[in-house]
Amino acid sequence: YPFQAPQGQYQQPYWNPYQQAQQQPQQQQQQFKPPRVETSISDSTPYEQQSLVYTLRIISSGNLKTVSPELPQVGSVVLRPLGEPVTRSSKTAGEQEMTTEYRYLLMPFSGGVIQIPPARVTGTYAASGGAEGPFFDVEARQAVMLKVRPAVESVQPWLPLYNLQIDAKIRGTDRPVAGSPVTVEVETKAVGATGSQIPSIASQFSSDEFRIYPGKNFAEGKISPDGRTLLGRRVETFTLVPQYGGWLKIPAVSINWWNVRYNRPEVASLLMHQLNVAGPANPNRRVSDAAETGGSPVRSILYWVPLIAAIAMLLYGWIGAFLGSGKLPGLSSLPRVVKPILGQLYAPIASIVGRVSPRRHFHRFRTWTGRRLPVSWKLWFCLRA
Repeated sequence: YPFQAPQGQYQQPYWNPYQQAQQQPQQQQQQFKPPRVETSISDSTPYEQQSLVYTLRIISSGNLKTVSPELPQVGSVVLRPLGEPVTRSSKTAGEQEMTTEYRYLLMPFSGGVIQIPPARVTGTYAASGGAEGPFFDVEARQAVMLKVRPAVESVQPWLPLYNLQIDAKIRGTDRPVAGSPVTVEVETKAVGATGSQIPSIASQFSSDEFRIYPGKNFAEGKISPDGRTLLGRRVETFTLVPQYGGWLKIPAVSINWWNVRYNRPEVASLLMHQLNVAGPANPNRRVSDAAETGGSPVRSILYWVPLIAAIAMLLYGWIGAFLGSGKLPGLSSLPRVVKPILGQLYAPIASIVGRVSPRRHFHRFRTWTGRRLPVSWKLWFCLRA
């Protein structure tokens, strides 16, 4: 029988599950706002083949269940993922926001102006109870513009970086013996590239005095704490077996690179090491050394003559200081001997010698330094004097 409510009383509607299912999506759409997408680049004026960090940020008002970034396709650049996405929470104007960052390695291959279209992101929010929430399809507000500078042809190999350092560790050098292995570990660190982009130095290790065996090598890379620079590291291990006794020269290694911060070529070098190896000497070493120098007497003269002259001048000065006059012995009679020889040239030469006198410039430097010392230092020096 149909039920009719009495007149003048509130009639409560029946519960309709179909109507409630239609109202839930509307409530969820009001609760979840579409996320914002932002893109940035670590350097807008890079060089060709310079490694950059391309960052894609997704800012949402709640947790995301699925995210699918769609990177723009540009033929003149390459984009490669860097690590896992990073998510952090923050408050903006009293509203809780979730920021998810995707980072990519971006490398331009041609000079000129390059426009990277806005990135697109699709996904769904995470509803209560782990269910899948509303779907979203958003795009970044603006494109990324690059003004790529061309590579310098005179610098080979072309390696644009912010910094590059080479270091080495030698193990087994306590008592090196001919025939016993010596381990050399060369570590190369770069700012502005990953470890796999750093060139190898294996081809620079060669000598007739030892045998070389490559060991374990590995390369790694990460992003700096501020998220703007790549940090790369490459470690190469070699085992050297000396063939003869005596001084073993481990060759120096170097890598040419381009400093993008100061726009100039630089060289990262590792100086040559020498090891005193016990064992029989190389019988052909003296002959080869003489052939390379082109005659040892020339090298001996160029080495010993300046050294003996410097030692003589030092002894001459110390003798003058020991006598207490503060002047070199015989220096006072030098003008009387030189003046008749030089004639009219004596006056200008004496003036030039007086201008370049070390004592005069040292006194000026001492006065300039004293004026710029802190007051406490000046007082201490005065009290000591």
